[in-house]
Amino acid sequence: MRTRLLTTVAAAALLAACGTTEPAAPPALAGTYEVTDGPGRITLTFGPGTLSAATGCNTVTGRTSLDGNRLTVSDLSTTDLPCPAEFVAVQTWLTELLGAQPTVTTDGTALTLTTPDTTVHLRPGGTGPAPSTGPAPAEPRAS
Repeated sequence: MRTRLLTTVAAAALLAACGTTEPAAPPALAGTYEVTDGPGRITLTFGPGTLSAATGCNTVTGRTSLDGNRLTVSDLSTTDLPCPAEFVAVQTWLTELLGAQPTVTTDGTALTLTTPDTTVHLRPGGTGPAPSTGPAPAEPRAS
């Protein structure tokens, strides 16, 4: 009886120790997220090893990899539409953020990207590309 009790206590202690020392798995980057606290409306879509970001005028794309929880974006490219200055500023801010290899954390649904200078929160289910600066389509007229 005493041996069984000691074995049970030792096993419980080992499991508890494993639970506190094992590093958390890196977050899976998949799906569409909307930046909630950036300089403009930005939607990031992560696929297997890829990123596509709608910045309101141009689209930024690249390859992604995670080393632990550090995000690396490589082969970064952008469409080259002539955009107003405020959209160029959003695109520049985003490419600088991604170039700084932010850490990625998650609370299970939302993501946070963190660099030494910036913390950005993203909520899941962004609605796709941000609207352009063009005029809204005309409402259909009733006949």
